[in-house]
Amino acid sequence: MDDLISRQAAIDALKNQMSDRNITFDCNVEFPKNTNIAGEDMCVILGNLLDNAIEASEHVNDARIIGLTMRRMNQFLIIQIMNRCIEKEIRGLF
Repeated sequence: MDDLISRQAAIDALKNQMSDRNITFDCNVEFPKNTNIAGEDMCVILGNLLDNAIEASEHVNDARIIGLTMRRMNQFLIIQIMNRCIEKEIRGLF
C-alpha cells in the first residue's frame, strides 16, 4: 500500500509541475493487468519521459501541451509522449 501511495505522490508531483508551468496534460492510458513491468520501474520510466517533456515545454511561448498515450499492442507496451519544443539546429555531429 505504501508503494502505491509513493507512486501516486510522484505522479501528482509531476502533474503539479505541469500545472504550475501552465502546461496542459492530456493522458490516455490503458495499462494491462498482466505485465512483467514492476510499478516502481514504470514510475521511473514515466517520470523521466515526463520530466524531459516538461523541460522542453518550458521554452515554448505558445500553447504548452504534453500528451501521454499508453497502449498494449500484442505483447508490447507502447508509450508515446508528445510535446511542443523549440527546434534547434545541430551541427557537427556527422
